[in-house]
Amino acid sequence: MKKFLLLIILSFSLTASSVHDFFVSITQIDHNEEEQILQMTFKFFTDDLEKVLEEQGTGRLYLGTEKEVEQTDQYIEKYLQQKIELEVNDTLVILNYLGKEQEEDVTWCYAEVPKVKRVHSLNVRNRLFLETFDSQTNIIHTHIHQQKKSLLLSKGHVAEKLHYE
Repeated sequence: MKKFLLLIILSFSLTASSVHDFFVSITQIDHNEEEQILQMTFKFFTDDLEKVLEEQGTGRLYLGTEKEVEQTDQYIEKYLQQKIELEVNDTLVILNYLGKEQEEDVTWCYAEVPKVKRVHSLNVRNRLFLETFDSQTNIIHTHIHQQKKSLLLSKGHVAEKLHYE
C-alpha cells in the first residue's frame, strides 16, 4: 500500500512539474516592523510568467537558462508594477522590485515597500496573468502584526481590503 501511494505521489509531482492545467500565483506579504518594510515574495510557474511577458511584447526570454535575456528583470518589474496595486492605510504605495530566483520550474520574485511603520489596512489589487489565463487564481498570504490572513483573487474578483489591529 505504501509503495502504491508513493507511486501516485511521484507521478503527480512529475506531471505537475512538466505540464499543468491550473494557473496559480502565490504572493506572500510580510511586515517587518523593526525595519519598517513591507516585504513581498511572488511565486510563479516559470512557463506561465514567460508566456505572459512574451504576450506583452518582450520576445522569448529564456527564463532560468544561460540564454536569458539581459532585460528580463526590467520586464518583470514593469509587469508587477502594472498588475499589483497596494494601498497601505488607504495610501497607494509603489513596489520596489528587488530581483528574482529560479528553482526548477518556479520563478521567485521579490519586492518591498519601504517606510511602512504600521499597517492598519492593506488593500490588495492583484491582476497577475488574468489577461492570458481565464482560470488564473492569485493567492495572497499576509503576516502582519502577528496576524496571518489570506485572500483568493481571480477574474471578476481582483481586489480586497484587509484590516489589522
